[in-house]
Amino acid sequence: MGHLAIVNSVTIQKISDGHPYISIGGTLNAYPLKTISDLFADALAVRDGDYIFTWMIDSDGSFGTGFDRYYIANGEVFFDSSDPDYPIKVGVKKGYSYACSVPEERALDLFRSHLLWNAIGKKSLGRGRSLSHQTIDEDAELLSLLSKANHGASPTVILSSPIYNHSFTPITINKFGPVQSYIVPKKAALSSVLVNNIVWNSGNLFQYEKTLEAYLCENLDSTKVSFCNLIGHPNHHIKWLGNYLPYGVAGKNIDLVCEIEGVDASIVVVIELKKDYCRYVDYKGIVDYQLNSYTQFIAAAFRSYRGNNFKIEQVVLTHTPRKNLTASVVQYKNTKWIGYNIDPINKIVSFTRLL
Repeated sequence: MGHLAIVNSVTIQKISDGHPYISIGGTLNAYPLKTISDLFADALAVRDGDYIFTWMIDSDGSFGTGFDRYYIANGEVFFDSSDPDYPIKVGVKKGYSYACSVPEERALDLFRSHLLWNAIGKKSLGRGRSLSHQTIDEDAELLSLLSKANHGASPTVILSSPIYNHSFTPITINKFGPVQSYIVPKKAALSSVLVNNIVWNSGNLFQYEKTLEAYLCENLDSTKVSFCNLIGHPNHHIKWLGNYLPYGVAGKNIDLVCEIEGVDASIVVVIELKKDYCRYVDYKGIVDYQLNSYTQFIAAAFRSYRGNNFKIEQVVLTHTPRKNLTASVVQYKNTKWIGYNIDPINKIVSFTRLL
């Protein structure tokens, strides 16, 4: 899967064999833990072998505007408290640069048959993020545009012998407990946060929906969640995962989308998250007022590249209801329902198929 990293003519020069990292920063305001969860979710969606395309937003003449290079992720995400501006580090192991760039207006052309719809959505909403995501099909399209802009010439290797900093702190959403002993100060510098001291739950709930999202970005393809098993596809595996994908230019975003593949055709799964307790009537409302529209949009986006060579499913993932579901309730509009729970004493997150 691929990612788009916003860079400028200063930050692009910091990515090198001596500093093989895409660096991400952010500003903490009234809800610092929510913002941290948001930033961590984006970084934790990166997997080993993923493409990370740099998106140049300015140029001093030494670099082309738009897109002219990409890196290959090593799957590791760290926190560097010594970097005052960009303490979140996404590791890369290889890097390639093309002589001729693809300008932003060409990459985001609205009249091609194959759109870079994630990049277009982020740009149109004015929500330039340090790291956003795109599908495998969009990766191939952007690589094709780069190849055409360079008349088929191969890119130059610009990073091949990375030297990693082993003093960085690994980023993970794995600390739970009965007491939140560390409060992140409001409007603090992101680099000052003691990330290892954060307790990510409040009782048996995640602190924020974004915290649940970050946990899933880190663990959806792990045995901690066993997502493919939960939705009834035990012989499948997750090959692509994206979070906070734009719902067109409507100003909304889709929590999680993943593609799983196995013995059958690839299946695209659209997931709506709610960190709080939900009742059966709430689950039905999520389907009617959010998820159905999101799924139709994602189906159209994938169909524009693949025709009908995929299946699509939708999932609601919430906290487990306070009361057990009765035997009379049934799955609504082919939407699977998964519940989560946090045991603050034993510090365990568990997931259960509800419908």
